[in-house]
Amino acid sequence: MKKAKRVFLVCMVMLLAAVQSVSAAGSAGGTSVQETVKKKSRKDFIIAIDAGHQRKGNYRKEPIAPGSGKKKAKVSSGTQGVATGLAEYRLNLAVAKCLKKQLKQMGFQVYMVRKTHDVNIPNSKRVKMAVKAKADILIHIHANGSARRSDKGAFTICQTKKNPWQKQYKKSSALAKYVLNAYCAATSIKKRPISERDDLTGINYSPIPTIFIEMGYMTNPSEDRKMAKKANQLKMAKGIADGVEKYYKAYGRER
Repeated sequence: MKKAKRVFLVCMVMLLAAVQSVSAAGSAGGTSVQETVKKKSRKDFIIAIDAGHQRKGNYRKEPIAPGSGKKKAKVSSGTQGVATGLAEYRLNLAVAKCLKKQLKQMGFQVYMVRKTHDVNIPNSKRVKMAVKAKADILIHIHANGSARRSDKGAFTICQTKKNPWQKQYKKSSALAKYVLNAYCAATSIKKRPISERDDLTGINYSPIPTIFIEMGYMTNPSEDRKMAKKANQLKMAKGIADGVEKYYKAYGRER
């Protein structure tokens, strides 16, 4: 009887050990699953910057979206400052380079669509380059022009809710809001309303959250002079970077 009891106790000990082993394995498996849903770190977050336009425009036409019958020029050279004569494509790249430096100092990865003025990159290809680089977001850097010299201020552009080609409205509109608010706070440039459009090639080809920032009016003498100064370009870049930081904290950590 005592022998049978000892055998029973040994069996129970072995059973408990087996249960604990399975439980430990399950916990290890759970840890593995948790590791796959960790938040994306800054060093893994890639921001694509497209300095809008280029020295020489390419006015051959391309579809405004994949499969669209509507077409527009592949890329233009942009506007220029009425007071300074500064070409928009130069301003855009100057700010883009400052922005790259700011973002890298913050720990992000940066992909530059263009690094020089003498390129020939259609707007659709600019998006494809960013996507190929596995960018998490895409920011097109631009400045504005108007027939009225009194027009001034900055605004961002994103897709509408009903964009038939891309479905990134929630994140794109959030990025547009964060960047615009931070940019205007950093520069004291007047904040204009966010524009939602579905006729821009740089948005319609993009499967990732994408915005344009129109940094100010180069046809406004005062704003033109302000944007042409290097010290102000640093502030402009800092504002955009601060907006990206806010977006990253809200959405960018998601894998």
